[in-house]
Amino acid sequence: MAYSLRLSGIGKQDGKELFRMEPAWWEISEVRKLVTVNWVKTNETGSYSDEDADISLDVARRLHEHFKPEILEQIAFNVSCIESAEESPDEYHADYVASHAKYVAELKEELHTIEAALGADAGNFTHFHLCIFEWESGF
Repeated sequence: MAYSLRLSGIGKQDGKELFRMEPAWWEISEVRKLVTVNWVKTNETGSYSDEDADISLDVARRLHEHFKPEILEQIAFNVSCIESAEESPDEYHADYVASHAKYVAELKEELHTIEAALGADAGNFTHFHLCIFEWESGF
């Protein structure tokens, strides 16, 4: 089985989830160490288990700052791949450049989304929720 992590922002006005993302650059084992609140284990499907924790805005910001260098490194690496491929005589370099450019755009959008939620939009949330969930990876 494989695990992923979901970060949600719970709205002040109606208590509903207003923000949701899966920051793949957050290492799950490290999140478990850094979040010291009690994790609640659930097994609603009977086969997959989840671990849930409500966290404050401050904790969410600390997690983001802890893991931010990882996404910045991924962006920088993929930009360097684009620059290298642009100079390549390989017949597939245009596809390679396009693929990496799309990935860089996705990473930048994810970074912008989480920084907006934890910054300018933070006043919209009562708290944040983490869910480490199990999913079928096929392996």
